[in-house]
Amino acid sequence: MKNRPSWAVLIAFIASACSPYNASLKELFEFYAASAAAATWAELNHLVQTAPDGTVILLSGDMPATGPGIVVPPGKTITLAAPQSTTITRQAGLSGPLFEVSPGAALILGGSHSQNLVIDGNKQAGVTAVGPLVTINGTLILHSGAGLQNNRNGDSGNFPGGGALCFGTLIMNPGSHISQNERLVQYDEAGGGGVGVVGNGRFLMKGGEVRDNKAERLGSVRGGGVYVGGGGQFTMEGGLVTGNQVVTSTSGQVSGGGVAFVGN
Repeated sequence: MKNRPSWAVLIAFIASACSPYNASLKELFEFYAASAAAATWAELNHLVQTAPDGTVILLSGDMPATGPGIVVPPGKTITLAAPQSTTITRQAGLSGPLFEVSPGAALILGGSHSQNLVIDGNKQAGVTAVGPLVTINGTLILHSGAGLQNNRNGDSGNFPGGGALCFGTLIMNPGSHISQNERLVQYDEAGGGGVGVVGNGRFLMKGGEVRDNKAERLGSVRGGGVYVGGGGQFTMEGGLVTGNQVVTSTSGQVSGGGVAFVGN
């Protein structure tokens, strides 16, 4: 049985959704009927695993991500929505991806009935991860107010991506952001401080911002904002890629401060 949102969460949701979105009460209660509520990382993980396909999970407030990472099962679409501005923050004990979207699955962050919903890597507290915030083998959709930020990925592997690593499909909509992430590269030139797109991955940017991300290596490095490897696709229909950088502390070559296409 799903955890129904509390009346306090429902009231906050109605207040946020009625203004500025002007949703009708009928729409709101239909949305409520298809939703469940999570107040902790463990509750969120349980709901993602057990809730029916198409469930909307309302987050009750700011949430420490304590581990393990959450895997969205194949064939399931899950939406996370925030009745009030909410941040999910990586804790030091969770070093891998916070979310992994399986093939055939979809994770949707935010939407017309959600306030700001940010996944934060907590680098400002000195946390260095060994993976991005989200690994995408299925589909990740960021709506207005959704963001992936402040993750420092120091994984020793060759895959790019400080904020997101995309083997599947990533869609950014206006008002979303991927910002202030870092990829600390050790053995390869593939950076992608914000996003790494590899294999058959597809990144469709309809709007939003990829901003202030960084790829760094002792030698040559590419792709401060976005790294697109052989077979990957990046289509930019709107939005901004700005303020990103590639950094090397040696005489190595740097390229693609904003976007690097390699082998395409």
